[in-house]
Amino acid sequence: MPDTPHTVPDNHAPPPRISVVIPVYNRFDSLVQALDSVKAQTWPVHEILIVDDGSEAAIAAQIAGLEGGAVRVLRQAQNSGAAAARNVGLAAADGDYIALLDSDDYWLPEKLARQIAFMQQHNALFSTTAFWADYYRDATFLRRELQRLPSRVRLGTLVFSCHFAVSSTAVFARSLLAEVGFQDAALPYAEDWDWLLQVLTITPVHILREPCAVVEAHPQRNYAPQVAAVYARLFKKRFPDLARKSLVLALRFLSALFYQGSKRFFVQGKWLRCASCLALALLTWPLHGRSVARQARHYLRLKFRRG
Repeated sequence: MPDTPHTVPDNHAPPPRISVVIPVYNRFDSLVQALDSVKAQTWPVHEILIVDDGSEAAIAAQIAGLEGGAVRVLRQAQNSGAAAARNVGLAAADGDYIALLDSDDYWLPEKLARQIAFMQQHNALFSTTAFWADYYRDATFLRRELQRLPSRVRLGTLVFSCHFAVSSTAVFARSLLAEVGFQDAALPYAEDWDWLLQVLTITPVHILREPCAVVEAHPQRNYAPQVAAVYARLFKKRFPDLARKSLVLALRFLSALFYQGSKRFFVQGKWLRCASCLALALLTWPLHGRSVARQARHYLRLKFRRG
């Protein structure tokens, strides 16, 4: 880690070095697209760290073949999850800034140049950008939507959901890791939400409102099954600090945990648990009533469509 935390590289110093971290598991074609988008940046990168999270042997051999020049491939012996793989890259990075990218997403060519200039203009230590979301059902492309975002991440918004595509749009000063720490490898998903809540306790999160990335979105993907354990861990980690700041924030966060949990249970076909979570979300914070009602109607439409 750098000796002096919380420093933005000087505008008059040599251009800051950027390390790009890309975790990957059993993907190659989309990884090549992601990698090509990094190489096509108008702002040259210092290093590209691909972290193979225990891919199958044949795919691992293909990934290893990408090494060369600025590209380094770091391999984990067994699959440990996106957060653990990303942490390997974060620990190995030695640039002034670190940029995150998932292996199924890609950047537009001027992404880094615009984002670094934006961060220097605002003296920002951490930033994300607006992005295009490509929605899929299974492997079928449905539509592309522009995800419009505010100029900053606000705690009052973040306690309800994380829709900032942090793992493919974030750029931050490496010095921040000394205080923010790594992502929680015990979380098979929602690690970006948890991590961003931690970041916000240290520094503001600025948002470049120009879309600079294309992110795959799979609303119906069946995520890891341990829903209750994941949201219980988030509650244990974040609720006490939020309650000390504001009971309103804490209750909104608890309501959000139930609300987000309902989505996971719905995808898994656990209708009773899904309905219970929606009811608890409403009871915990009745002002989420409109969101809960909209989500309930959405579930009913999808359930009857499935028959």
